[in-house]
Amino acid sequence: MADPGLPDVPVCRIRDDNLAVAMAEYCHWSVLWFQRGFDRIVAQQAARRWDRFAQRPAADCRVGILGLGSIGQVVARRLADLGYPVSGWSRGAKSIPGITCLHGPQGLQAVLETADVLICLLPLTPSTRGLLDQARLSQLPRGAGLVLCSRGEHLVAPDLLALIAQGQLAGAVLDVFEQEPLPADHPLWAEPRVLVTPHMAALTKPRRIAEQIAENIRRLDARLPLLNLVDRTNGY
Repeated sequence: MADPGLPDVPVCRIRDDNLAVAMAEYCHWSVLWFQRGFDRIVAQQAARRWDRFAQRPAADCRVGILGLGSIGQVVARRLADLGYPVSGWSRGAKSIPGITCLHGPQGLQAVLETADVLICLLPLTPSTRGLLDQARLSQLPRGAGLVLCSRGEHLVAPDLLALIAQGQLAGAVLDVFEQEPLPADHPLWAEPRVLVTPHMAALTKPRRIAEQIAENIRRLDARLPLLNLVDRTNGY
């Protein structure tokens, strides 16, 4: 969508309902990473230190979700069903039972200020590029964790690393990066409080992709409405 030479033709995306389930599993695991202190346990193992600490129940771990599209809604419902207080932010107003839904600049601030774990599931658009910068990440409660499994361009990585070094943030679970594979000399690899995963939160099977492309080719030839059209104005 960022290509200025993109011809004026319909653009379709791949949609796989199994992706939402897989993403919900990854996000739950990532929330547990911070909620149950597994980040601390990994550090203790490296130091060969045996130290148990109080457990935090799900009800005391507030989750904020940026992006309440088809995937974000599944993630939000899954976490809410597991007992987490969940608030979500979207570009426009939405209503999801059991989820505190917010929108607009004030809504974004409210989600940030109350999220013990922040999950970013936003589409990448000009307005969301670099959204997770020092100014916004600083609004998270001290000791909060970040989970990024949308697009690497949402994050300003040096700002994240600085806030972790300052103790403002506990750490991050990152599945997507501005450059992939993540270069071997990138500072994110060296920060022990950042967990790097290789863009594997949710994967679509090649057969599923091929089936949708073939179906849209059939529809195009038959002059039928295409599936999963992208709104060029919104960028997704």
